[in-house]
Amino acid sequence: MTVELAECAASMSAEGSPVELLLTLCVPEDEFALGILTARSADVVVQTCRRAGAPAQRVTPADAHFGSGRPWGNP
Repeated sequence: MTVELAECAASMSAEGSPVELLLTLCVPEDEFALGILTARSADVVVQTCRRAGAPAQRVTPADAHFGSGRPWGNP
């Protein structure tokens, strides 16, 4: 799933809807996957997931800051 999401994010960005895949956490044994993406809107994230064959069951806007001081969230 990670490769598909990354490829779809690159494709969406090339088409003018910037989206970046920051992290995926996949637990195949539990059929669970979590993707953390950044984009200007939730709709772009939903469309990216759908194109990757992994429809989003839940999209929640969030902001995060990591130790490097680089802000993450909406670009």
